[in-house]
Amino acid sequence: MPAPVGLHPGEQYSRATGLIYVFNLIVGTGCLTLPAAFAAAGWSLSAAGILLLALVSYMTTTWVVESMACANAINHWRRMKQLKKRGQVADELVNRTLENAEADQRATDTSEDQEDHEEDSPLITEGVIERTVGEYYAIQEQIEMGQMAALFYPKVWDKVFYVVLCIYLYGDLAIYEAAVAKSLRDSMCNYVPENCTETLLDDDKCFKDSDIKRIDIYRLCMAGFIGIMGPFVFFNLTKTKYMQILTTFTRWLAMGIMIAWAIVKLAQDQGKGHPPTADVTKLPQLFGVCVYSFMCHHSLPALITPVSEKKSILKLLAADYLLILMFYYLLAFTGIFTFAHLEDLYTLNFQPDRCKTGSETSIIVYCLQVLPLC
Repeated sequence: MPAPVGLHPGEQYSRATGLIYVFNLIVGTGCLTLPAAFAAAGWSLSAAGILLLALVSYMTTTWVVESMACANAINHWRRMKQLKKRGQVADELVNRTLENAEADQRATDTSEDQEDHEEDSPLITEGVIERTVGEYYAIQEQIEMGQMAALFYPKVWDKVFYVVLCIYLYGDLAIYEAAVAKSLRDSMCNYVPENCTETLLDDDKCFKDSDIKRIDIYRLCMAGFIGIMGPFVFFNLTKTKYMQILTTFTRWLAMGIMIAWAIVKLAQDQGKGHPPTADVTKLPQLFGVCVYSFMCHHSLPALITPVSEKKSILKLLAADYLLILMFYYLLAFTGIFTFAHLEDLYTLNFQPDRCKTGSETSIIVYCLQVLPLC
């Protein structure tokens, strides 16, 4: 299969790599909020709710892929029409020149006109222009969501799309910023109040021998995260292949540690969680968390287009969704039956007990605390 328009063959990747990208995009910081939402809404209501939203998310994902194919077909058809039109104009110019040429110059003029015709006419043959329907719909050109909105929507709805996208991206950035900065702050601050059971506030000290406040460290971590990770916005996604694979590996490792930790506690009969069966009043909280946990649509053009072989891509996406759903179930259910109280960010449940003086934090706990950074 030829390389997609605008991509070199070296920038393509296999279907397995593409599915790793999709998994890495969906399974982010959002899944760390699932256990708390499951514990609040109840295990049965949460299980049914996230299943329903996973089905809806996959269905709309297939619509985005189909829209990408339609947009490629439209652009390809327009390009072919332009090439054909250029070829017809060149033919007409040649015929007029031949009719007005003098008899004794006809051979020379004909030779020159043929050369001009060859320069103006398309370099591809008529047989290549005439494509099958399937070839027209092949996803070879990366057409982003905004371009598709401009192609399919009126101008007014095109603007509305960008407004909605900006609101979503702002919320997405705010969640990542807060999760990363809070995790880094809690892993660095070592101040413990005299009554160690009381909740630490933003105005409390961060370090034992310093007056720096926790809110100041939070803001510094936030600024550092923007400064370090911000430049990656200008990178081509295909250039971050190894970083994506490394990020996926660290996430799987950290999530596996948390799941194994909870399973061991349950096996030792140390589970303290007793979630309700269903609590309809907590449904809005559950809905917001579950929707965010399956969000990937805005990045599909950048993820799907470079895939070298797109045969059965929808089935592979379905397998990816099923794997992610099972992973969410395992993470959430082990958490809600292990811990009596679940923090909004699941990794915070694995912090060391600050009431135990002299206790040291293991490297595993540190890795779990900085998981949102991955």
